[in-house]
Amino acid sequence: MSLVSPLSRRDLWNRVCRMTARSVLPPSATCQSLGVLTGSSLKSQRQPGTRSFTIPTSPARLALTGEFAEEGVATPQKTVAGSGGLVSTAWLEDNLDRVVVLDATWYLQPKAGKAKGAEDEWAFDPKQALKPPAPLKNARKEYSQRHIRGARFFDLDEVSDRFSTMPHMLPTAEEFDEHISALGINVDDHVVIYDSQGIFSAPRVWWTFKAFGHKNVSVLDGGLPKWVGEGRPVASTPQSPKPSEYRSELQEDMIIDYQDMLVHVTDIMYAKNFSVIDARPRDRFAGFAPEPRPIPSGHIPASINIPASDLVDPDTKTLLSKKDIMRRLIAENVDLRRPIVTMCVE
Repeated sequence: MSLVSPLSRRDLWNRVCRMTARSVLPPSATCQSLGVLTGSSLKSQRQPGTRSFTIPTSPARLALTGEFAEEGVATPQKTVAGSGGLVSTAWLEDNLDRVVVLDATWYLQPKAGKAKGAEDEWAFDPKQALKPPAPLKNARKEYSQRHIRGARFFDLDEVSDRFSTMPHMLPTAEEFDEHISALGINVDDHVVIYDSQGIFSAPRVWWTFKAFGHKNVSVLDGGLPKWVGEGRPVASTPQSPKPSEYRSELQEDMIIDYQDMLVHVTDIMYAKNFSVIDARPRDRFAGFAPEPRPIPSGHIPASINIPASDLVDPDTKTLLSKKDIMRRLIAENVDLRRPIVTMCVE
């Protein structure tokens, strides 16, 4: 990995573009072909022998791909029967001893307080100054107090590129392998991921596993709130698994090249153009609210705003039906005949 000056063109582009993930949709795309709407940030990684920079996707909050199917669909070998990319609380309780469960809870809470972008002054809301600061939340501490029985804690802040100036950049394969080995996970384990907000940070971790080639990984629909609300078993004893020897393989087709994104923005005749979906809240997308990270407000030109929260039921914290999500994409004029790049800033 090579370090670059914060004044470089790449770094300036990072501040605007952030994280992206690719999901290619064929012309006959159906609900099962939808891509990932996630929340995360951007990592730039120079490829040996080239002058291009890859932009690994974020990840995640929401996901609907061919693998994010309903329970009971055909699944890959070694995956627990009846599972898909999205599993229910009932299914997980029935298979709790046959899968590896990860608590991937993470909270967005900038260390330096309210971030200020280049145009924050005109967008500032005086009422915000009257609000008491939100209490800091500690995901690891919450895990030690209550988690799904047998769950291990996945620290999103730690399993990232610690040398990047941007948060939550994908780690190297070696770094990922080290962390996953410490969690005692093997390449053929079926991993089920949840978070304490329903569907928020778990899909980002789901995508990270997929980006490093893990075949059998699912997100718990509704997360810990639904699990606890239904009276299912929880524990407070942290897990100490026996370390494994995990070996990953980066899936480059899940990462878009920096130069492709740049050409997409600057050349409308580019043959490989794709649709860009921005999963941030509307006020941040429009530039009316400052970013929680120290980057300017606004969005990538021609990107489409579909807030991640709009695709989650506010009461059950579960993902909306594929039919409802498809309707939303069509309403926003998302061209399902083109590749889709999804992004956010978290």
